[in-house]
Amino acid sequence: MVDEDKRAWVQGTLFIALGLLWLVRGLFEKSIVGIVFGASFMFASISLISTLYVRRDSKSKRFIEVISGAAALGAVIYGYAVSGDLILMILTILILVLFTLAFVLSYVLPKVSSKIS
Repeated sequence: MVDEDKRAWVQGTLFIALGLLWLVRGLFEKSIVGIVFGASFMFASISLISTLYVRRDSKSKRFIEVISGAAALGAVIYGYAVSGDLILMILTILILVLFTLAFVLSYVLPKVSSKIS
């Protein structure tokens, strides 16, 4: 059996390498979509690694997660603004809807559970 810690490191490293490959491929092909997917995947992978390996109460973890999440979203929005590509528009809308849903549910669910209890 593979150690969970080792597996998570390998998974994080592979995700960052995959994002880097997409980024390089996009640069060689001059494809905004490839560049955006690569950059977003790399930033999301950095957030995954910080979630797994940085202490929960650490201020640097929160800072890294906010910056990497904003960078991933910013890459998609910038890519859509530059290229006007349909897939990036759909991704931008999907991400914004999911962020809105997450904030609404994180506010509403505690209120509902306190009224039920």
